[in-house]
Amino acid sequence: MGILCAVNERCVMGRRERKKLATRRLIRENALRLFATQGFEETTINDITEAADVAPRTFFLHYHSKEDVLLADSQQRLEMFEEALAQQPNDRTPLQAVHGALVHIAEHTPIDRDEMLLRTRLMEQAPSVKAEALKDYAAFERIIVDDVVTRTGQTPAESPFALLLAAASMAAMRIAITMWCQQEDSESVRAFLDRTFEQLAAGLDEPLVPQAVRSEATLAAPTS
Repeated sequence: MGILCAVNERCVMGRRERKKLATRRLIRENALRLFATQGFEETTINDITEAADVAPRTFFLHYHSKEDVLLADSQQRLEMFEEALAQQPNDRTPLQAVHGALVHIAEHTPIDRDEMLLRTRLMEQAPSVKAEALKDYAAFERIIVDDVVTRTGQTPAESPFALLLAAASMAAMRIAITMWCQQEDSESVRAFLDRTFEQLAAGLDEPLVPQAVRSEATLAAPTS
């Protein structure tokens, strides 16, 4: 399945598939509302099915657990990332390849700020949510490690480079999304990804001067 088809639902679906998707969305919308208003652990599956007006059996046809509802798009994004990373040009460095793959996902996948904030809050409050999210991050890191090995020919047993790059890339991604969630202007997720990966590429000996500050300094500099 292609990247855009997997996320944007542009593939042609039959009536039965559309009905399933509508039910899945209905369950998730009600679950997220209840998680936000009464808490994750306080919300039961029966609460969700009653709010969505579906049978418990219907819930389990679409989701395995409450955690699955909250992190429902994770597997989809994981598959997209793996495909996008494999399609990055061979002349890119491993870090540039990861950056390019994440940018591709950010530009083709809608990210809801309120939902991301809720997810972040629940990760802090509910150990089971945090545990599932960490599994997802670990899966992303494994994909990055495999790609680095392919590009460099060095295995983790020979060098820590692949493991370090995978962990650092995921940290850069999480920080970019957190910064985007906290901002109030219209700056895109990509802008924050570019910023965190630029700093990562430059190293962590000292902070980079933001592009806007560099531009103002250039304009203000006296001419000889």
